[in-house]
Amino acid sequence: MSLLRLLKLGWAKGRVFALCALGTLLVAAILQVTLFAASEDAVSRSMHYDVSWTGANGRIEAAQFEKFAARFAALGDEVDAEKARLFYEIILSRIETWDSGGFSELVLDRNPRQRARFEELRTLISSIAEDVDNLDQPKAQKKVLSVLEQAAPIIDRIGSDAHTIAVAEADIVRSELEQRQFHHRLVILALLAGAAALIGLVIRQNALMHRAKIAAEKNAKDFSYLARHDSLTGLPNRSALEEWFQTVFGSDQSHKLVAVYTLDLDGFKTINDLLGHPAGDKLLVSVSERLLKWAAKIDENCLVSRLGGDEFLILTELDHASSARSIAENLIEQFETPFDTEFGNMAVDATVGYAARWIGIDEYENLVLDADLALTEAKAGDKGRVLEFEPSMRSNLQRRQRIERDISKAVAIGDITPYYQLQIDLRSGRVFGVEALARWKHPEFGWISPAEFIPIAESCGDVVGLGRSILKQACYHASQLPEELKVSVNLSVVQLHDNQLIDEVKEILERSGLTPSRLTLEVTESVIISDTEAVVERLNQLKRLGVSIALDDFGTGYSALSYLTKFKWNELKIDRSFTEAARENPVNWTIIRGVRILAKDIGARVIAEGIETPEQEAKLANIGCDIGQGFLYSRPIPFNELLPVLRDIQMKPHAVLERC
Repeated sequence: MSLLRLLKLGWAKGRVFALCALGTLLVAAILQVTLFAASEDAVSRSMHYDVSWTGANGRIEAAQFEKFAARFAALGDEVDAEKARLFYEIILSRIETWDSGGFSELVLDRNPRQRARFEELRTLISSIAEDVDNLDQPKAQKKVLSVLEQAAPIIDRIGSDAHTIAVAEADIVRSELEQRQFHHRLVILALLAGAAALIGLVIRQNALMHRAKIAAEKNAKDFSYLARHDSLTGLPNRSALEEWFQTVFGSDQSHKLVAVYTLDLDGFKTINDLLGHPAGDKLLVSVSERLLKWAAKIDENCLVSRLGGDEFLILTELDHASSARSIAENLIEQFETPFDTEFGNMAVDATVGYAARWIGIDEYENLVLDADLALTEAKAGDKGRVLEFEPSMRSNLQRRQRIERDISKAVAIGDITPYYQLQIDLRSGRVFGVEALARWKHPEFGWISPAEFIPIAESCGDVVGLGRSILKQACYHASQLPEELKVSVNLSVVQLHDNQLIDEVKEILERSGLTPSRLTLEVTESVIISDTEAVVERLNQLKRLGVSIALDDFGTGYSALSYLTKFKWNELKIDRSFTEAARENPVNWTIIRGVRILAKDIGARVIAEGIETPEQEAKLANIGCDIGQGFLYSRPIPFNELLPVLRDIQMKPHAVLERC
């Protein structure tokens, strides 16, 4: 072969090689650009789904708005009102954020029903703009809380759907990255044979893809954890319950024996008030840790969850129905030992409600609701106990809901009226005054005990209006009684923290024509512990109006003798429980005698409640109590029956008068 031919052949092969190399490089370049763009897009998409987390932020902001609005409605603190208005503006901004960019595309516009829900939410939130500005008005407060009650499920649904979509999209991105990584490895093998120069580029590309995969997996894990766990304690939250049931039941559609325990800490608010919220948070963390250790001993599938505040939920599968009660009692025992925290040892009790039965996979929500009802019933009675769900609790819930709906109307139209119980001077046997006690005859339920409807009024924000109504009626009625008689009216904790209280009492006295010295306002010990300085100042303002102040139910609450030195009380009222218990336990007479000595030192009258027999009356008079009150003299009666009773009492000073 000639040199020329070899040169030509070499040139030809070189040209082919060059063309192959060029083609390889071109293919490599095209693949590199394509894969790089795809990887960057995947990373961008994986990070883009972070926007969906704004759904969860919306839920948190709505909850904050509702909390401060409700607190302002209950306490009247202007700071809460400003915070409520701030979070309202944040929610408006959040709604605009939802309706733009990736959130709108990913969450709202995928489903017409979702878009309809969002527009309904926008309308609801926009409708209360004027009410938020006028939040100090009771009507505006009720409308804001009512709208929030309608909007909360919509916000929760949008936030939950946003999380679900985010996790699903992250999974898709991760799957795409894994597939592209596989293809890219094939390309590496091809490029190694054609062009070693491409190895560096391939390694770099591979590193980019690996980082993108890690970022996508991390985002997915972060989304899932944050959506399913409580940020303070790290415990699963309510959204994790369904997953727990799916784990326990698996694909089995049969029924299983399951127990749900709801637990609420007793006295947690007191710890927050006395030591501050950081101490309360540390206590919750310590409680969570102890509950987790306890649950591990019960069953490996036992789930401890924090529902919010100081309420916890425990789920477990049972071997025998009879073990449900013993587990609940064992749960209560976990609170016998104080909790060690950075703020020292804290002792706190717990109340437990539970429900246990054979259920299917779709019935867990009803079981949780039943346990909640049992807890509510337990807290309404003696705290620190265990109570199992009973079907009658559902009717009790319906009754409570009906009372909540009707109580504001009843206050407005005057259906809740004062009944009066006599107070007798134990030395002279003459009438000293009367105590006004709220009474309500419901059109459907008949007579409802104040022990039932007053706590409901406090929880739904109607207690201030109720207290004002009773005070107004009592002062008007008292102005028609003989001038030597006094009238006592109870003030609730919420009323005492109302900034308008002083002006309202002054106005009611002026309009009724009642001399201020004839009015006694009664407060319980619990109001003192909540905010001692502020409460004492408010009580002093009332005394400057000329009214008397009585410490009601003395010795039954957070009793501390130091409170008696912080304010000059006009009256100390011995709770009826001491008078009743003295029949069986004479030690109570010693306690009453000690109260009398203490009252004398601070210049206060002593009123003994619950007197039912002449023997009790004689004993209390001998001890030195000033005033007696109880069924021995009269039951609570309406005003139209009061004057005849007063005449009978004056004619027969120690007669037992039957309630008409």
